Amino acid sequence: MCVISTNNYHVILVVEGYDQFINKIKSYKQRQFRSQVLNGEDQARRKKDDERMSKYPTPLEIARLLNRAQLDLKVNIFPVRSRHEGVMWLNSFTYTIGSALYDKYERNQSLANLGVVRSGSDTKATFIQSIQHFPRMTQSKAQILQSSHGSMYSIYSKFRTSGTLGKDALGRNIVPPTVDSTMLSFFTSDDPDKAIT
Repeated sequence: MCVISTNNYHVILVVEGYDQFINKIKSYKQRQFRSQVLNGEDQARRKKDDERMSKYPTPLEIARLLNRAQLDLKVNIFPVRSRHEGVMWLNSFTYTIGSALYDKYERNQSLANLGVVRSGSDTKATFIQSIQHFPRMTQSKAQILQSSHGSMYSIYSKFRTSGTLGKDALGRNIVPPTVDSTMLSFFTSDDPDKAIT
């Protein structure tokens, strides 16, 4: 018996062609039964395939072994028909896991600081609407920040080099100090679980 430590991760096995394989075994069993009923009149076809198929367990035994493996080894086994279906399944699974991390109804309520996620129609609108997710960032403040920096990378670079967004040409803060410290924490944090407030 194989022992897998699943303390820090979950093992997922995607089995391609499982249903087709089970259907082949069922077809073999039906041919075998029909051959017995017809007294062996239909035996000439598929002798090689039948010899190979006779070595496999029954579909019920395979299902039982599959369930036992999932329970004993603590792995999840998902049958898919083809690689394309497997890729689509993984895509959907990844999206589901990702949305669970950021869905305020699914995850820890105290960390659920993302509300409705807005998206813009172009890069400028997307930038402005993204910046408005920070507390106390109005549209006008976001537009001022967009005109002075223009991209998220520019903001990130500014925080990495000087630790603040600084002041405009008239000596005023580009963003309020509380927003500046929140954005500094957001753009420079190495902890993905850190709550940004």
